[in-house]
Amino acid sequence: MARSATYTDPAFQPIIMVSLFGAVLIVLGLVFVLIQLWVSVRDREQTKVPVGDPWNGRTLEWSIPSPPPEYNFALIPQVNDRDDFTMSKENGTAYPVAKKYEDIEMPANTALGMILCFAFTILSFALVWHIWWLALVSFLAVPTALIYYSFLLDTTKIIPAKQVEREHKAWLAEVANATPVTREDETKSVNTGLAALELSETAS
Repeated sequence: MARSATYTDPAFQPIIMVSLFGAVLIVLGLVFVLIQLWVSVRDREQTKVPVGDPWNGRTLEWSIPSPPPEYNFALIPQVNDRDDFTMSKENGTAYPVAKKYEDIEMPANTALGMILCFAFTILSFALVWHIWWLALVSFLAVPTALIYYSFLLDTTKIIPAKQVEREHKAWLAEVANATPVTREDETKSVNTGLAALELSETAS
């Protein structure tokens, strides 16, 4: 059976036009995503905010560098308030230095996710087009990969304390050298990620 058809009945014309309009919207959406990606790459030096708090954020994700290190927090944050980062900024303790840095254990990089992604993509393609041998191979690839990776013992990596300390102190130096910016300058290149603490926000 053919997977495409030609509709000559005029009654289908409005439905086809609606479908065409939807397809055009989808294409435009993809085009704008690509434009946004291109502009972001083009202007990355002017718009980067390494300090990490360009909008005077209230929660912990704004208390680390941007982009964040793979371990996120050099020090495990101690949370005592709903808006703990805001409270610590008020108290002048938002960017502490550790007395002692420790090694951080992280999951090791793995290709399992990409393997499963490709296997399921090929499996879907093969099922749609009735390519049974390819469907069988891609289907068997999934449990094979899962079983193989389940036997791996080296699944973590250690980020040395010296590296954590070096990166954290370098970032703290950026924080110390950054100029706090007000709301009026948030969208300007002068904003390196350190928003000025405004009394109107802390009082709310």
